[in-house]
Amino acid sequence: MTQDEAFLHAIVESPEDDVPRLVYADWLEDHGDPERAEFIRLQIELARDGKEDEFWDGGSRRAEELLRAHQDRWVKGLPAWARPKASFRRGFVWSVHCTARQFLQGGAALCRAVPLEQAHFARVSGLLGKLLAAPFLPLLSSLILVNEGLTADDARLLAECPAFARLRWLQLSRNAIGAEGARALAWSPHLANLADVKLVGNNLGAEGAAALAGSPYLTRLGELNLQANYVGDEGARGLAGAARLVGSLATLNLRYNVIGPPGAKALADCPHLAGLAKLEMMNNPLGDAGAEHLAGSPNLAGLRVLELRENGIGDAGARALAASPHLAGLTELDLYENRIGDAGLLALASSPYLRNVRQISAHGRRAVGEEARRAFEERFGR
Repeated sequence: MTQDEAFLHAIVESPEDDVPRLVYADWLEDHGDPERAEFIRLQIELARDGKEDEFWDGGSRRAEELLRAHQDRWVKGLPAWARPKASFRRGFVWSVHCTARQFLQGGAALCRAVPLEQAHFARVSGLLGKLLAAPFLPLLSSLILVNEGLTADDARLLAECPAFARLRWLQLSRNAIGAEGARALAWSPHLANLADVKLVGNNLGAEGAAALAGSPYLTRLGELNLQANYVGDEGARGLAGAARLVGSLATLNLRYNVIGPPGAKALADCPHLAGLAKLEMMNNPLGDAGAEHLAGSPNLAGLRVLELRENGIGDAGARALAASPHLAGLTELDLYENRIGDAGLLALASSPYLRNVRQISAHGRRAVGEEARRAFEERFGR
């Protein structure tokens, strides 16, 4: 084993530890590869500061420059199928997008070469069982299976897989697992460490939302995305009553879920959502009554981002939001494509509570006068 291989082996063996990566960076700089050393250090610093996705940050821009200039060289040792969509984090390839068959055939060699944490699998039909039995699957902390036609039976296979002790992120969007699949995932002790679950477009309905709400294991979620699942008011009430599920949430996505004022009231009345920082409810029939329920809730005082676009909200709802002391912490408020007119825009523009808002949209389906438009733009910009 060469010295370079020994360093990589140490990094693969301790994927969560930055020390072997930084030691390797020092060695690289001493052995004629300062660009690779700089890149590793930059990405580790960005990860520690939570700025990995902030491309306007100077460190992020420099890391992107280095990656564009040297990526071909840095992925040269990987299997050809892993190179096109290989993604770097903390200085090394951490994510690949490949077919299930490619991973089954070459995943072992890949996992010896890089500290792989995330896999986005395609063409899993007929191979899911073999994939879940692969000996290197326990290395993953993130699994993505999008638009693969997964059914409730497939969800059960996932739920019964004992290899997911390290799994933190699970995305099964645009499949067909339904309520039964949601129930299988919710009652899996192997998924107890999940922090981020995305189940967009799986036809869960209120029953699926209730199954998730009853989970004794999904107690560490920071983000839950149930967009486009028709959970309705009943499903919203079920989620609101699930202290174990929602108590740790920072982000909740309920876009396109046919949630009206009763569902909004249930969420607003939920004391377990006190830690929620981001609530996304685009395209639900909340109307003014729903906006008023949310605006009047002290349980939502921790919100920083509130997305209410396309909800049929008019002037009354806008006035309620503008007059809410509970929303004083907002930095983003999205009211795009509602029915807000002059009175609503003027209320938002004169709000004493929206002083921290840096990004706001209230352009809608009603024509507004010049005075209201000017007042709004003077307060919040265009």
